[in-house]
Amino acid sequence: KKDPHIIAVGDSHGNIAIYNVRGTDTKPVAESKDLDGKHTDIIWELQWVEKKDKGEFLISISGDGRIIEWSMKKGLEFTELKVLKRETNPN
Repeated sequence: KKDPHIIAVGDSHGNIAIYNVRGTDTKPVAESKDLDGKHTDIIWELQWVEKKDKGEFLISISGDGRIIEWSMKKGLEFTELKVLKRETNPN
């Protein structure tokens, strides 16, 4: 809400890139491509979430079963929120 010109994109390799669509540079302002611990499978969904008195964060969920919160305060940093486990149907 605060920065509607900032958009986030996820790809099939688990990478997240954040772009400033107001700027003239076509390169992302931040990306997870070279971060250890980033998603390892396709990004299913990204959503900006506002936390009281802490600003906006990006939440991602991926085919690797992980839900991650991303912050751009000091570059692109992440915190793993949850790991979903796939259970097989016994039938």
